Amino acid sequence: MDWAIFLPVMDEIRPDRTQEGAGGRPPFTNQFVIKALILKSLNNVSNDMLEFLINDRLTWKRFLGLNLDEKSPDANSFWTWEELLTNSGRYEEFREQNHHRFRGYARECARQSGNEHD
Repeated sequence: MDWAIFLPVMDEIRPDRTQEGAGGRPPFTNQFVIKALILKSLNNVSNDMLEFLINDRLTWKRFLGLNLDEKSPDANSFWTWEELLTNSGRYEEFREQNHHRFRGYARECARQSGNEHD
């Protein structure tokens, strides 16, 4: 899937700083943030549970692009990212656009595999 379609709102309110700084853990990319927030929303879990599930489930780590030995960001990081979206006034727009696009992608995958359930 081309995750670039999900980036415009996030890039506007959270500039990519993955190439800046020296030392410490590099910041997570906006693509990672978007994928994590989509997982949170689709599974209706808290930030603490999101952190736990990312560390617990290999499929979630793989989906997010984490190596097996990499830990999830902590719950406060997820809260901070959601606050950035909320304070920008674009959280609902982000949520609705991404749910619409993601569900459309899921339907297309189901159609291609012959498992469509509309």
